[in-house]
Amino acid sequence: MDPIELKSKVAMAGLLGGLWLILLAFPLMLTGGLALPPAGLLIFFAVLFAYSLFTGIRALRRGWRSRFILRVVVPLSLLMLSSIGAGVWRLLLRGKG
Repeated sequence: MDPIELKSKVAMAGLLGGLWLILLAFPLMLTGGLALPPAGLLIFFAVLFAYSLFTGIRALRRGWRSRFILRVVVPLSLLMLSSIGAGVWRLLLRGKG
């Protein structure tokens, strides 16, 4: 693998990893458990999420299931799991007070 291809793959992995972290933290940000990042950063990750969904669906049409899983299934699953976790956290906090 040449250095340019490696650099682009590492950059895409970093973007996807950042997206996954934001999706994990987003429900906690909405409930007040974590501080919200600047609006520009949220917009950037929203655009990245939309692009990820678009390219993931396009990859599925081409028969690339692994890319579909990495770009659509994993982010949506992380968002769903973190939303459930944030909801349970809120219920537990409400029960104590």
